[in-house]
Amino acid sequence: MGRFQKICATGISASLCYQCDKLSRVVYHCEPWDDSWLFFGVKLVDESLAGSMKQSILQCGCVSILHKGSWVHKHFLVHKQTEQERELVLHFGSDLLLLLYNSLHGLEFLNAYQWDGSCWKHLSIRMVQGPDTKNKRERSVVAASCQDGAILFSCNGENGAIDLFTLELHGECVEIKYYYTFRRCPSRNYRLLRAAADAETVKALIATCYPNTRWARDEITEFFIEERGVKHSMLEKPFPPWDYNGPYFDALYNKMWFMIGYKATSASERATLDKSVWYLDLDKGIYRNLNLEFPPALSLNEATFGADNSGNLIVADLHTGVYQVNLIVCAAKNKL
Repeated sequence: MGRFQKICATGISASLCYQCDKLSRVVYHCEPWDDSWLFFGVKLVDESLAGSMKQSILQCGCVSILHKGSWVHKHFLVHKQTEQERELVLHFGSDLLLLLYNSLHGLEFLNAYQWDGSCWKHLSIRMVQGPDTKNKRERSVVAASCQDGAILFSCNGENGAIDLFTLELHGECVEIKYYYTFRRCPSRNYRLLRAAADAETVKALIATCYPNTRWARDEITEFFIEERGVKHSMLEKPFPPWDYNGPYFDALYNKMWFMIGYKATSASERATLDKSVWYLDLDKGIYRNLNLEFPPALSLNEATFGADNSGNLIVADLHTGVYQVNLIVCAAKNKL
């Protein structure tokens, strides 16, 4: 059984900005950056709209860097008093690139910033037209992935289609290019796109979230049998015991797809993050429980996750601390 090592004695709250006490919710995203971990946080306030509806308003954003067990470079305010925007942070190698997007208006309201060593510099954005991109305002950005030097993100299109785009950095301009469209994708399952940066793998990963539908079985058969020559499909049990349409966090290494998902023991119970990590062998189409032992005091529902190219999974909650484990090493031990 794999065990997490504590790499920082203080949680994310130690890195929050001074406006934290005035705000009601904190959302974080974690990415590796050189030999450090980069955390981007936004402070959200729920404001009532017409009737009982609420809207989350972004009050400010800050970037904190965890370097060798200590919080450094805190309190970079990158945005303030911007309504309706949601958070997303990605990077291009050593060039730190941060993206903020509007969840209601999609690509048209995408903002990009680059860290120049002293402050955040706003970049211009150019859209390279492709299928349906003229309707970009009507769609929201739903997922993103940064892998192998390329950034891939998706927008929900018409009739449940998912359009994929790539980002390229050219000086002080970010160029968005149309990449691929999945016409038959279930329209709710976007998080899977974070795990892969090529169209065929994305297709297979999306299919795994709906293993009992005809659409998923067709895609699984096409990908695992026709493309890979595998004689059996991933419809074999066991499946991860999750609700809410697939994983909350996922990472892809050498044809192994690692996942953490939501689980509820009863229909009336609020789903919480399951304290287990599963992976899918993309060559064999078989799920396995990694049997990781999470720290007992760790609150996964107050945590954020990140993974680097070496297979290191980092888990940091608001108060307990920051923990790390290597998924690839644990998977190798799990197969023995």
